[in-house]
Amino acid sequence: MGTRVKARGARSRAAAAAIAVVPLTLLIGVANPASGDQAPGALTLEADELTASLDVPAVTKAAERRFGEDYGGAWIDRSSGHPVLEIAVAGSGDPARLASGRLGEPGIELVPAELGAARLERSRDHVIDALAEEGTGPIVVDADQSRGGVVVEGALDPAARAEIEAAAAGPVSFEQEALNAELVRESCFVCYPPWRANLPIRSGKALCTGAFTVRQGKRAKHKFRALTAGHCQTNRRQVYVADRKIGKITANSFRGKRRITADAMRFKVPRKQRRAQVATAQFGDVPVIAKLPDRALVPGQFLCFGGRTTGGGCGYLSRQDIALKLGKKIFTHLWCVNVPTRPGDSGGPVVQDRGDGAVRAVGLVGLTLQTATTDEMCFSSINLALKKLNVHLLSASR
Repeated sequence: MGTRVKARGARSRAAAAAIAVVPLTLLIGVANPASGDQAPGALTLEADELTASLDVPAVTKAAERRFGEDYGGAWIDRSSGHPVLEIAVAGSGDPARLASGRLGEPGIELVPAELGAARLERSRDHVIDALAEEGTGPIVVDADQSRGGVVVEGALDPAARAEIEAAAAGPVSFEQEALNAELVRESCFVCYPPWRANLPIRSGKALCTGAFTVRQGKRAKHKFRALTAGHCQTNRRQVYVADRKIGKITANSFRGKRRITADAMRFKVPRKQRRAQVATAQFGDVPVIAKLPDRALVPGQFLCFGGRTTGGGCGYLSRQDIALKLGKKIFTHLWCVNVPTRPGDSGGPVVQDRGDGAVRAVGLVGLTLQTATTDEMCFSSINLALKKLNVHLLSASR
């Protein structure tokens, strides 16, 4: 399925002020039956020049070690045409004087922040807890360092806003939005066997996109599974590619939960059909080698995704570790990329091009956030999905 929400996205400081507040629409479903897809989703891959010259995970890890509680997070600022990795530091006056060693390399800038990342995240979590009994949503909660605190997007009455302000452990601002929800579905197409990420799947009448192959159990008795978005499961447990059975759903971290940390489910894959690959129209089947740590998911990071409806695309990370309330459910730990996705793309693989003909696993497509001028794909982290479903990523060897 694909889930669609119109909202103001968290962007670079220069762009954030220019975004208008518009009505939000949430679309939970799968794609258009008239699309008539007959081939795997066209996952386009592009390498990012900045990540080729700068080891972002290593730099952010060094900043966390050096600044401790004062580390305020990181993002890539592309507003000037020359990408810069900005690292926020709290309680240091002018942080530029602290630049040395790895943190003094070209392409890195230290900037001041009011709160450290840990305090900002705790404040966001307090707001999420306060929202549990407030209204039906959708409501987005964003810990946005560039705007100085927690940002709550969605329609809330004054009493609810007062409760949230009292619960927050730091600055909090509000953006009023009007939301609604509907379901849609789509037809399927054939491209199986073997199993690899980015294939179109069906669970009952719900149609989505499959993601990475994983393994479960002890090494000598591995069972092989595949992942997709948890909200893709209907009342049926069997998963198909068109009319070909793949296997039954064995676990779901979405159904029956009020707080969703990973929108994911796993289903059986025949041992002989498993592949540590992603299907692309551009390069054929490319290998999946390892996964990207969550700490490397900083705003401005360059990522790509695959999906049955749009064919996928690439863009920059625009939202980091946000929460969304929808009805009685609260989705936490969502990341977003400034590239459009549509119903039917849900569950598709989010990847980072390694630049050597292989990709790293990053996440599973879930939501679309839209404004009047932008369209963002949001996803659950592969690391949290693996943890929740008690499986390990199947990685190709080189």
